[in-house]
Amino acid sequence: MDKLPSPRRGRPRKTLDVPEAAAEGADATSDHAGDRQAGPAGAAAQADPAGPAEGWLGFVDRMSALARTEPRLRTVWHPTPEQTLIETPNITLVVRMGPPVGQLNDGSLIDI
Repeated sequence: MDKLPSPRRGRPRKTLDVPEAAAEGADATSDHAGDRQAGPAGAAAQADPAGPAEGWLGFVDRMSALARTEPRLRTVWHPTPEQTLIETPNITLVVRMGPPVGQLNDGSLIDI
């Protein structure tokens, strides 16, 4: 364990754990995608037809675009929201937890 130089006199020195570079580099090659074996070919190797799961930032971008085309949109639901509001240049959307759906200002629900 190495010790940091003291920033001021009279303060105790802090100790740090320094990992060994040789031990760290020994298993680093197993993390590269090129070292793995090829997967099965055919239908089992195809991606999910619905596409990859949309993250929070993708959802926010999509809702911002939807708010530009549908200015009556007020509330949206997301399975795992990270925020309670999405602020767009035109409108602020309220975000609630639930299956993905949108609500217009007249109370009607739309698929998003």
